Amino acid sequence: MFGRPPLSSPVRRRAALLATVVAVPVAVVTGLVTARLTAPTPVHVQGTPFSIEGRKVCPRLVGGVPARLGPLAGRHVEGGAGSAAAWGDPPVVLRCGVPPRVTPAGQIVVLDGVDWTTDVDNAGVTWTTVGRRVNVQVRVPGRYDSQGPLLSPLSPVIRRTVPRA
Repeated sequence: MFGRPPLSSPVRRRAALLATVVAVPVAVVTGLVTARLTAPTPVHVQGTPFSIEGRKVCPRLVGGVPARLGPLAGRHVEGGAGSAAAWGDPPVVLRCGVPPRVTPAGQIVVLDGVDWTTDVDNAGVTWTTVGRRVNVQVRVPGRYDSQGPLLSPLSPVIRRTVPRA
């Protein structure tokens, strides 16, 4: 009406198509840049010297860990030579092939069929497996109150991939 082309005119359809062709790539690029800028930095982990057994066991263990530990999403790990995994921020860090710990009698905690010792300090709790051919260590920062639910998803993969001593 009044000198304007109808809504379905070819001019308006071309304008709508052009707007879509421009808007979609801009939105995709904006999303990718935002995701890259907000992604957590990689977790740097010191490698452990592998025993012959550790060279076989650790890659299987790390390859089989869950993508999430409860609410904590997996993190990219740098270093550790395939012997480490991490989740959350601050990161919960699993290291495979660590040296054995001396365990005072009676200080073993059993969680879902895996025996652990604990070492508590101001920064958190370090859990180390006991009675396995290759030792596994999980460092849980003090920020996380409930430790068991974070370790429970790891127990099945430890039982499956790390043989008992």
